[in-house]
Amino acid sequence: EKIGVEFRGIFYHVFDFFACLGDLNIVFNTREYQPFVNQLVGDFRFVGASIPDGRDAGSMKFDFFNKKKLVYVSLGTLHNQDLGFYRAVMDALADEDLNVMMSIGRNNSVADLGPIPDNFTVENFVPQLEVLKRADAFITHGGMNSLNEALYFGVPVIVVPQQVEQAFNTRRLGRFGVSQSLGRKALTPEGIRRQVMQVLNDAAFKNSAIAYGRSLRQAGGYKAAASAIIDFARQRQPQQASAAQARRRA
Repeated sequence: EKIGVEFRGIFYHVFDFFACLGDLNIVFNTREYQPFVNQLVGDFRFVGASIPDGRDAGSMKFDFFNKKKLVYVSLGTLHNQDLGFYRAVMDALADEDLNVMMSIGRNNSVADLGPIPDNFTVENFVPQLEVLKRADAFITHGGMNSLNEALYFGVPVIVVPQQVEQAFNTRRLGRFGVSQSLGRKALTPEGIRRQVMQVLNDAAFKNSAIAYGRSLRQAGGYKAAASAIIDFARQRQPQQASAAQARRRA
């Protein structure tokens, strides 16, 4: 009652969580990414990725990296305990002329992976944005935040989906030439090496990622979202004031 919003009842289907239409709808992605965008009815603002200024800054030194290309590997924070996957990546890229930064999550032990190749740096946690600013390719689980953060900095992605949503994400981004998918059958050292070297050696992936990243940045991010909310609130204030006056007169 205080904010002038009518109670519309308790949801009766789980899909209501995903199909809730507001008077103002802020989408932290690009209009290009949205499937069937022309069928959306209502006020939708696509503000791109929300990348906080200065997040992760200064928390890791990178002066030990040489001028070789950098591959970043992370499976995120939830489904990151597949030690066999990390070992396969090491087998795949140990003899390649590049650097590999691998983040394995706080619940895994680096020692359990066995000998670490000389061109690998393995940590439980890394400042992801700072790594992505320097990366040439990103092997990821395909969560939307990780994908947007990589593409924001023009880094093409190689996706190892851990669930249905992440598989959809990589198929969608594949339309823009910025992602490759590594299915379970391809998670061998040979399959991983082939995908990584293809992305690194084909300039089209990098060029497409840079172009897509430009659209993510130009959408405005959290600052554009905040502005939209403030403008919406200011537009609603006269309506709410009129409604309050009407109630008082009644």
